[in-house]
Amino acid sequence: MNRVGTAFPLKIVPFQNRGGSIAWRVTGTLRTGRVQRNFPTETAAQVFVNQHAPIRSGNPPRPVITHLPEAVVREAEAACARLRPGVSLLQAVEFFRAYHRPVVALTIEAAIDAFGTWLDQQRKCELVTIEARESILKHFAAASGVERTDEVTVERAQAWIYGAGLATRTQRDRFDLLNFFCGWLVRQKHAATNPVRELDRPVHKVRTPGVLTFDETWCLLQCALTDAEGPGMLPYLAVCALSGVRPDEATRLTWGNVYLGDEHRLIEVNVAKGGRARRNVPLSDPLWKILTWAKKKGLAVGAFSRRKFRRIRRRAGLEAKWEKDLLRHTFASHRYVLDKDTARLAADMGNSERVLFQNYLRPVPLADGMKFQGLALHYSAGRATSAMGTGPKPRRKLR
Repeated sequence: MNRVGTAFPLKIVPFQNRGGSIAWRVTGTLRTGRVQRNFPTETAAQVFVNQHAPIRSGNPPRPVITHLPEAVVREAEAACARLRPGVSLLQAVEFFRAYHRPVVALTIEAAIDAFGTWLDQQRKCELVTIEARESILKHFAAASGVERTDEVTVERAQAWIYGAGLATRTQRDRFDLLNFFCGWLVRQKHAATNPVRELDRPVHKVRTPGVLTFDETWCLLQCALTDAEGPGMLPYLAVCALSGVRPDEATRLTWGNVYLGDEHRLIEVNVAKGGRARRNVPLSDPLWKILTWAKKKGLAVGAFSRRKFRRIRRRAGLEAKWEKDLLRHTFASHRYVLDKDTARLAADMGNSERVLFQNYLRPVPLADGMKFQGLALHYSAGRATSAMGTGPKPRRKLR
């Protein structure tokens, strides 16, 4: 089937309208009829001409004289072959001139270091927060195989953010950090675009916090006191269950941070979550008695063992019920029911009142809250027994 040929080539002629504006007119004759159309821009006129230029007869194309080197002509041919139908090479060039940003790509390690230096110059950005962000970004680079800043793609970002088995809160935090980092790369001209903007931000649905009853809390602490290997975990669990100290803050405590005298009864938290300012957490009478007894016994206040922790929870019958920050939810809920003083409770826990109501507080019986004020353990109770007997267990030798 022969295509329709042109009798005369199409030409673009600029002219001035009566209103004074410039327009471009395409004139010529096709075998289907005469062509005379006006366009507001030269680019639009050229697109029309390019779309009708291939409509020729089966005769060989007429040679065209050009001053361009052969390599440039070949490159232009290759570029035209990659363009979408209906898009001319001139359109692509105009778009490139309007939106192209010169990019100086860096290695991902150098970019992360520069990002950390920039964060250090910002307000309210503590060193511990900067180090945590750098560590997470290095994990992204290692997990996704990114070596340069111009290699961060939508597919790699999506695979890392929505990794299998990740909680929605972790996905959301990864999304926010990588979006922040890629946006900084674009502003610093180390990347052309931010691929994370093409993704949807994960939605974290807040669930109802779990809370232990007074009896369950007492049983947990009593099991820690009578553990087969000794009461080494008792101070840590007591601090978590009976004060506003976070679990990771409790592991960093020493007796130098705990004041048990008559003048001051408090825990000084010097290294708080996210590098927040230190705070003083008051000691309740039950916690003061437990810590006083533990200090006399020579126990470490922040001692933690995952193996012992699992065994104590299992003995207390709480293995299936356990969740993250369970002891923290328990303390907050039973403290709040006593005095409803959210400002004081938020200060003790190092949170805002909004976060308390959203993530920590749950209605509990007032009677349980009052029982916590008189909590007392049975220090004379004997240790639990195991297949290996009581006392510290020998460590397995490494082969």
